[in-house]
Amino acid sequence: MLRGNGAFTVSGAPGTAVTRMWLLSATCRAWLAAGAAGSVRVLSHEEISSWRAVQPELLPRRWRHLRAKCVHF
Repeated sequence: MLRGNGAFTVSGAPGTAVTRMWLLSATCRAWLAAGAAGSVRVLSHEEISSWRAVQPELLPRRWRHLRAKCVHF
């Protein structure tokens, strides 16, 4: 996160960078909603490692879904 400037995502492929930004936005919305309902718990190192391990498979699938869902991509 960039203080006062938003955020940016990078990747070797534009679709993956867009997907990472979409996931960041969705995660922020979920974090705010959970915080409004009570306390939130940060992911453990094991949970983070698990998500990172499946990232190469999940990001391209999410990008295909986003492209099919949104004609402006």
